[in-house]
Amino acid sequence: MSTARVPITIRVRNKFEIKGELYRHIAPYTVRAMMKVGTFEGWAVLHEHGFMMLTNVRAGLEKSRRSFSAGDIAFLPINASIWFFARDANVNRPMSFIGRTEEIEKLSDVKRGDYVTLVIEA
Repeated sequence: MSTARVPITIRVRNKFEIKGELYRHIAPYTVRAMMKVGTFEGWAVLHEHGFMMLTNVRAGLEKSRRSFSAGDIAFLPINASIWFFARDANVNRPMSFIGRTEEIEKLSDVKRGDYVTLVIEA
């Protein structure tokens, strides 16, 4: 296992699991803050390009960008939320790119109100 890539599991209650990775070398402060917490739980909030979940992580922008591809995982510091992109997107607010998942088709199956758990495996 690489120390630069941190394995994660995204569980949607009573539906499925998605495997992915957080990229520590791209957003070291954000990923380190997330690793300290270890597990995040909350309701999925849909947006037009996928879904997001609110967290209590406090971190700033790191190598921010506004363009994301399907499967990307990003962090929005303004409300401490983690965004999961099911399709390509250009967003209004800059976000920190923090990781990726290859199971893109499952991201589209998340519905409003699904209970999501993000487990950091490191």
